Amino acid sequence: MRHDCTKRMFSQIFMTGRNPVIEALSHIFKYPTNDVCGLFVESKSNPGTICGCIPLFHSPCVTAPIMRSSMALVDGIEDRVVVAMYYTSSDKINVPPCVDLLKSQIQKTMIISVPLVRFDPESFEKNSEAFVVESSEKSLRNETFKLNVQDMDVIKGNFSIRFHISNLFDFEDHLNDPSGDWLRYV
Repeated sequence: MRHDCTKRMFSQIFMTGRNPVIEALSHIFKYPTNDVCGLFVESKSNPGTICGCIPLFHSPCVTAPIMRSSMALVDGIEDRVVVAMYYTSSDKINVPPCVDLLKSQIQKTMIISVPLVRFDPESFEKNSEAFVVESSEKSLRNETFKLNVQDMDVIKGNFSIRFHISNLFDFEDHLNDPSGDWLRYV
């Protein structure tokens, strides 16, 4: 009984808090050994603030047609603009090929260049900064990706009850099971 109550509480926080960084981390934590990538979006009507996360892929063998399909669906979301692409990889030096391919697909489909932000486990553990922004990107600040104590509690709670595994779907999951709503947090 207590577990269900806790799960509902974190579910409400997760869905109503709408912290895109927590959503992206949940995507990453769902697939801890995979290359994972997704998008951060802002509202066209309220620019300057990241307001959503779109989890896309969790495997390295995503093809260009699948990426184009996902980007066409993302492009159709009203009042949202892609502002950054997040990713994680076991290779700490090189950007995974699927992330490079996705970035090129975004540039082709949406005719914009988006910055990459990389999940950094060390920085996350030391000072609650989940993502490292490329130094060449002045439009994004690391403060955007710094989490406060309450955010960290939500992440720990989600992780301990495995909420991220049962309630978060990316586009790749959606292809395997169309009932999984990969755009519900946008």
